[in-house]
Amino acid sequence: TKILEFPPVKRKTGGKHSYLYEEIDLSDNLNIKRAVKSLKEGSVVAIPTETVYGLAADAFQPEAVKKIFQVKNRPQDNPLIVHISSFEMLETLIAKPLLEKDRNILEHFWPGPLTVLFEKSQNVDDIVTCGQSRVAVRMPSHPIALGLISQLGSPLAAPSANLSGRPSPTTAAHVLKDLNGRIEYILDGGSCLSGLESTVLDIDSETILRPGGITLEDLKEVLPNVKVYVKGTDENMENRPATPGMKYRHYAPNAKVLIFENKRDLIEHAVTLKNEDGGVRIGLMYSDEDLLEKRELWHEIHYLGKTVDDVAFNLFDGLRSLDSFESDVILVVKVPAIGTGLAVMNRLEKAASS
Repeated sequence: TKILEFPPVKRKTGGKHSYLYEEIDLSDNLNIKRAVKSLKEGSVVAIPTETVYGLAADAFQPEAVKKIFQVKNRPQDNPLIVHISSFEMLETLIAKPLLEKDRNILEHFWPGPLTVLFEKSQNVDDIVTCGQSRVAVRMPSHPIALGLISQLGSPLAAPSANLSGRPSPTTAAHVLKDLNGRIEYILDGGSCLSGLESTVLDIDSETILRPGGITLEDLKEVLPNVKVYVKGTDENMENRPATPGMKYRHYAPNAKVLIFENKRDLIEHAVTLKNEDGGVRIGLMYSDEDLLEKRELWHEIHYLGKTVDDVAFNLFDGLRSLDSFESDVILVVKVPAIGTGLAVMNRLEKAASS
């Protein structure tokens, strides 16, 4: 597997949203041309986005899309998100013309980490949606992803570029660790800005199916009645979800993940674990530096940062890092489930479910 290097990308300062980048000119970039050629020939490549790295294939080549499932060992009933670079491209994917009210919502957040469900057109093969009638679509903000899609002239189907069930990759090195030898190219676009996957919105029912980079509070600005889906509300949908991240155990390291209400409970549990087995290797993900006073308890530590946005950015890297140090168990204190914290807790709870 070859890593293709690109000019450094920078977050846009003073932009409308925190997930936008400064533009870069890729019109004559040889590595983009290599990736386009590979995709046209039906291969899969790993690409950077503002959320996590994606494993991409031309969405209009069913045989290529099939390779995504094979490379990742992905369950055949877990649908893919399709990535576009323009509203014209969106029109080729959806069954009916875009409503004005929906376009207003999309224009507010795109390009960015919002995925929206639409009735699919006949151009979208069932393998992309796992036989569902709706397709999940988003326009990424990362300039390398946008440039690649635009130069390919075709949308890209792309779930996260990891082995199924593992923590999502937020650097090219994470992708290499999981998929080395399984794919031809990884496009290295630096660390992902958000560090969590996109928010998935059912625009018809105004329901967030998966919390992510766009918060409930962000969406309420343009959709005042939007709500978050509550697990157990619709078992049919959960058994045959139209969007990834709802059915399977996700984001999980090899170590068992345990979440605590507060640092006191976490320390008490760590002491109990050590008393039961002195050799147990406890990994700690922390924001509160008071926990470092108990250094003798921790096999390895990973700092998540001060703010909830920092935690989101560092979460998957922390799970992967503590796993690489062969922790038996990973302990973490929960964050308030508001703003970005809702998505952080969604990922932590999935990582902890076994």
